[in-house]
Amino acid sequence: MLNIFTLNSNNFGDGINKLFWEYITQNKIYNNKSQLHYITTGSIMCLTNNKSIIFGTGFIANNADLGGNNFHSTSSIKHHIPHKIIAVRGPLSRQKMLDFGIKCPENYGDPLILIPCLNNSYVNIQDNIIGIIPHYIDKNNGNYKLLKTNLEKKGYIVKFIDIEVGTNHKKIIDEINNCKYIISSSLHGVIMGIVYKKKTIYVEFSDKVIGNGFKFEDFFKSINITYKNINKYDIGILDNIINVNYEYLIKTGIKLISLIPFISSERKTELTIKYKKFYNDM
Repeated sequence: MLNIFTLNSNNFGDGINKLFWEYITQNKIYNNKSQLHYITTGSIMCLTNNKSIIFGTGFIANNADLGGNNFHSTSSIKHHIPHKIIAVRGPLSRQKMLDFGIKCPENYGDPLILIPCLNNSYVNIQDNIIGIIPHYIDKNNGNYKLLKTNLEKKGYIVKFIDIEVGTNHKKIIDEINNCKYIISSSLHGVIMGIVYKKKTIYVEFSDKVIGNGFKFEDFFKSINITYKNINKYDIGILDNIINVNYEYLIKTGIKLISLIPFISSERKTELTIKYKKFYNDM
């Protein structure tokens, strides 16, 4: 069994971790932070301690703490030094580590860019169907509802996609696959849109998502994307699609597989072949 920290959450990016890593490692996962453990997907650097091994984790904000267990802290305090860092989500998280005086390799990537290894379904939709994935805090936001109304007035089919699906990757990925566009204020909504080759747009519906876009920029920089979100709530938003270099994304994913510390070289080869095949078959 492997000790990998997982949050008990319906939020997809957190909820999928245990199932995802059990598939990747072909091993059972348990969760005990008092022992040496891995911390992976999510903006959860504040949950680390001196027994944490970091693999793809990111900070939630530029002024977030390292350890301390407080997502809302803006003190930028180093409460703990992780046992080891293998990779972080992106260059902004790495820079925070360096600013804390902690060595951090230039290894980047959100582990969920590897989700095609778990779920390799793909549908190329030609119809003008737009999926909107609000952050869970934005579900009832007026700007989200305004955007949906304005797009429908222009003849688009607009579907709400719930990010709070927990481990049910099939549900959310099927819904994403049945869209041509994905618009999201959730980081893992944006990541899933990109991974499954949808015309993806990042938007802020409110100022309630912690971090002022820090985690999005951190992720974008990890796959060499320069992007500025434009918070329009009308058809103009469709002019701001994220431009993705898929060769760079795939290279990042393959490197991330090579860095996974708890699987065999044979399993790394299997996953690399499956990951490449997903994009080659599109």
